[in-house]
Amino acid sequence: MTGSMTIREIILASMARTLWVAAYADEVEERAAEGDEAADSAMARNGADWMVIAPETPDEARTMAAKLCVEVEQLNGRTLEDGFTVALVADLLGRVPSRARSIHRESPVDAADRLADTFGHYLAMQALGHGVSWEDDHAEMPLKLPYFSNGYLRSLVRL
Repeated sequence: MTGSMTIREIILASMARTLWVAAYADEVEERAAEGDEAADSAMARNGADWMVIAPETPDEARTMAAKLCVEVEQLNGRTLEDGFTVALVADLLGRVPSRARSIHRESPVDAADRLADTFGHYLAMQALGHGVSWEDDHAEMPLKLPYFSNGYLRSLVRL
């Protein structure tokens, strides 16, 4: 991430990337299981990270992330940035798991950018029902999330 992006832009970019990569990975894995050779060669293997190997995030994923953002804001009666602030305050006041402590030791700008990126990723994963959440690595926070589908993005996967 870069210091020139706002916290909101970082969170939204992370949400978009996560929505896209989750759809891409699901589609590739399903096609590979059906015997599609192109999909099989696109699989993440030997510890490869889907977030790194998936193609560039399409505009449709950014639009979908903006819709998810609106739903989160409406459910919670606060902006996404305020939700992020609540999460950070919960970390400061609560017991932050050891995995998250190293982030809090970085320079304030780098830490804020990385935490915003992580926050966006976990919000999207949790809304998709993937079983991972911000609270896996951070203090518990009061934030409601909708169930959200990224199924449309699977139709955009080209191998």
